Amino acid sequence: MMRIIPTSTTIPSYTQVTQIAGRNFRLAFDWNARLGRWRLAIYEAETGRLLRGGITLVDGWDVIRREVSDALRDLAIAAIDISGSGKDPGLSELGIGARSQLYSAELEEEKPSAPHITVSA
Repeated sequence: MMRIIPTSTTIPSYTQVTQIAGRNFRLAFDWNARLGRWRLAIYEAETGRLLRGGITLVDGWDVIRREVSDALRDLAIAAIDISGSGKDPGLSELGIGARSQLYSAELEEEKPSAPHITVSA
């Protein structure tokens, strides 16, 4: 099942602890003004260990699609443009009520080779 990860539409650099599939993760969001893109890093909330960093949020792509560590193996996380335009999220366009939302999903089987994710209304 896909769930929305609440994010801020007003802060260009922040961290938050988020529960995904019963596990706590610290997500660090940074707006890269030069590139015009959101960057994401994922840490274990309890230990602070970096699980995956330097991730650029691209519409519809599972940002941990190639991850094989036990902590992320059965998860998918993607920014999805709910308007259907296919645009990557802008500075104030990622969050509940915004054009793009960050979704997480717990996978029941191995990650597919084609990591593009779509949401149907």
